Amino acid sequence: MKSISYIFVFLSLSFSALSNNQSANTVQVNGAAEVKVAPDYVILSIGVETFHESMDTGKSINDKAIKQILKLASKYNIPQKHFNTDNLNIEPRYKHKYSDPNLIGYQISKMMSITLKDISLFEKVLSDALKAGATNVYNVQFMNSELRKHRDLVRKNAMIAAKDKAIDLAAALDSKIGKPVKIIEGGNYNYYGFRHHRMMSQNSIQNLGGGQFSDTGTTAIGQISITANVNVSFELK
Repeated sequence: MKSISYIFVFLSLSFSALSNNQSANTVQVNGAAEVKVAPDYVILSIGVETFHESMDTGKSINDKAIKQILKLASKYNIPQKHFNTDNLNIEPRYKHKYSDPNLIGYQISKMMSITLKDISLFEKVLSDALKAGATNVYNVQFMNSELRKHRDLVRKNAMIAAKDKAIDLAAALDSKIGKPVKIIEGGNYNYYGFRHHRMMSQNSIQNLGGGQFSDTGTTAIGQISITANVNVSFELK
C-alpha cells in the first residue's frame, strides 16, 4: 500500500512540474472587439389599461382602443402579422386592500407589440397609437436583422486582435508564437505570471453604419453596439 502511495505522489509531482513548465512557455492575451451597426427595424411594446366599475364596460372600452390601434396597420401599410396582442388581463380592485374588501371596479389591460421594418415610421406610429388609446409604452427596441452575422464578425475580430498582440509581445522578447493552446470566450482575467507568461489586451472597434434621425421627428436612433472578448494562450517559441 505504501509503494502505491509513493508512486501516486511521484506521478502527481511530475505532472505538476510538467504543467508549470508548459505554462511558463506560453503567452496569454486578451482580445476585445466592438462592432457598431445601424438598426434596420424597431419593436414597440405598448399597452392599453382601462378601469371601470363594470367589467363588461371596461373590457368594451379596452377592446375599442385595441381595434383603433390595429387600424394603423392599413394606414401605414404595415403587415397585420407585425401587430401582436398579448393575453387580456382583468384584475378586480378593492377600496381597502387588506381589510373588509369592497369591490370598486376592474382594471383591464392588454399588451401589444408592433414591429416596424421602416424605422422612419417610428414616431408617427407611436404618436398615433397613443392617440388611439394606448396608455403605456413598455419598451422600444431598435434591432438589426443580421445580428448573427455581426456577432460572428466581432468574435473573429477579437481573435485577430488577440493574435496581433501576442505576436507583438513575443517579438519584443525575440520570440515567436506557436499554435494556440487555450481559448476562452468572454473571459476577464487578471493573471500575473513569470518569465515568458504575460497578459495583455488588444481592442478592435469597427463601425458598420452610422446612426440616424427619424425623417420627420426628433428621435436620434443611434447604433447598436455588439462586443466580444476572448482570452487566448499561445505557445511561445
